[in-house]
Amino acid sequence: MLFLRDVGFSLAEVAELTRAGTRTARWSSLVERKLAALAEQEHHLLIARTALEHSRDCPAKDPSRCPRFCSIVDARLSGTSLEDSHAAVH
Repeated sequence: MLFLRDVGFSLAEVAELTRAGTRTARWSSLVERKLAALAEQEHHLLIARTALEHSRDCPAKDPSRCPRFCSIVDARLSGTSLEDSHAAVH
């Protein structure tokens, strides 16, 4: 059970997965959902890392003086995702 928590399953999911009679199809479904959620988290982390690395390496040294930063903030305020906002200025 500790392994299941370590790889990101909630307590409710662990209880369901370890319950007697859990069908293989249910196990596979939960694992696929968890893999998809992890892939999404990984994607968001990569976007955040890219934005922070730019912030660290930006020649402006101050986000308020960076035209890319201002464009990203404006795009985010208008509802554009961070990924699309960042991609549009690079």
